[in-house]
Amino acid sequence: MNGTLSTVCGYRIRKTPPLLFRLAELLKRWKLRGGHRLGALASRGCVVEYDLGDGFRLTVPIYRADNLISRDQVLNYETQMLSAMSDAARSMRDATLIDCGADTGMISVLLRRHIPAIGTSWPSSPTPRCCRI
Repeated sequence: MNGTLSTVCGYRIRKTPPLLFRLAELLKRWKLRGGHRLGALASRGCVVEYDLGDGFRLTVPIYRADNLISRDQVLNYETQMLSAMSDAARSMRDATLIDCGADTGMISVLLRRHIPAIGTSWPSSPTPRCCRI
C-alpha cells in the first residue's frame, strides 16, 4: 500500500510522508547531518494530508522547501499563540476567520481546531506559487 489518495496541481497526495522523509525527520531531530537534504530529496513531488485529529486535516505540499514539515511539527506549531487566541475567543459565537496570507492554511486549520466558535474560515494566499489545495 503506497498511501496515495489523489493528486492536486499535478502532485500526488499521500496519507503519510515517504519513508525517507520520515527518516530525514529523525536525523534532524537527533541533530545528525544530512537530514534536511534527505528530506528535500524524499519529498520531491509529494503532498501529504495530515490527520490532525478531531476531524481536522491539513494538506501540505512538502515538496516546497518552506513546507518541509511533519505532522508532529504541525501539531506543535505556535502552541502559545493558539492557546492565547483560544482564551481570547471563549465568548465568541459563530465566528468567521479570514486568513489573508494563509499559504497552506495551517494556522486556519489549527485555529478552527482550537476554537469551536469558528464556523467558517476563508484562507487565501496572494502568493502566486501557491496553488489551490
